[in-house]
Amino acid sequence: MRKIFLVVSSVLFFATDAFCIDDNPKEIAAKICLALQKMDYQELKKYADEPSIIKINKNENLKIKTQEHIKLLPADKRIQAQKSYDDKIWRAKSAMSALNCNNIIIMDGADDDNKVALIDNKPTSLKFIHGVWKLTQ
Repeated sequence: MRKIFLVVSSVLFFATDAFCIDDNPKEIAAKICLALQKMDYQELKKYADEPSIIKINKNENLKIKTQEHIKLLPADKRIQAQKSYDDKIWRAKSAMSALNCNNIIIMDGADDDNKVALIDNKPTSLKFIHGVWKLTQ
């Protein structure tokens, strides 16, 4: 009985593992592009390695701290700072939403586990980590 359990467990493990492996860097690059278009950082983190996630988190924290800082300013300065901040966010969103996610080219990297995805002619590094292509720095 124990041997049957081990065999069944092994088969299920390898079967589910095989379905989880995403060996198509172009699909991952497209998902990264769509997350960037929407500035959806939670979605972007799904396709990022640990150092990239740390960088994304720092950017999110900076955004929160900036908003908190603006709230603490005197009213006359707060209005101007908020307008400036909103303008920067609007420009960033406009640039990101203009990305063409249909224009993705995958190029070889330094080795088989590294690729460069040109997303709308902007280079993005991908690395094959634990059976999945991930955005990397």
